[in-house]
Amino acid sequence: MANDAERFDWIRPILRVKAAPPPDADTDLDAAERLLGSPLPAGYRAFARRFGLGGRLHTLPELFRLLPADTPEPHWADSVIDATRFWRSPDAAEDVLPNDFLCQAIIFGIDEGARTFAFHTGEVTGPAAAEYRVYQIPRGCGPEPICESFEDWLHWVHRGYDPATWGGTDEDDDGDDSPPRPPSHTMPYERF
Repeated sequence: MANDAERFDWIRPILRVKAAPPPDADTDLDAAERLLGSPLPAGYRAFARRFGLGGRLHTLPELFRLLPADTPEPHWADSVIDATRFWRSPDAAEDVLPNDFLCQAIIFGIDEGARTFAFHTGEVTGPAAAEYRVYQIPRGCGPEPICESFEDWLHWVHRGYDPATWGGTDEDDDGDDSPPRPPSHTMPYERF
């Protein structure tokens, strides 16, 4: 694994005028850990320090901002803190998601509502530097483990969401059944 200075060189930030500069990441990350009651994964912290949180990878999925925004009408998906509080509340889908899973989940992203992404703090995969197993939670279904760390999840997103990898197997295409192509060398990340 590359060191923190190089590990995300393959991610290409897309800078927009409206995007706020990354905040004092360490201060915000430490505050979020206190609110969540768990350390955040080392890879996630490194990504936040370098790029900031609150943005979109490829065209999806979205990474939530870390801390709640000061808005008149907060929404459960405004931040990691808001999303995690919601999913840990009785309003969450307890009939599909076991309470012991929800109590140890940190919700960090979403795919337009089709899938929610979470770290499971009870499943440490990198004890030397805190890393947690990453789950996807498809709408209306139980949690499914997909990666061993945040960095692995970024590679999973890059392989699955990069339009360059899509083969010609779509129902609406012209009959081209070519196999999927390898992902491009970089993955865009656009902060909002």
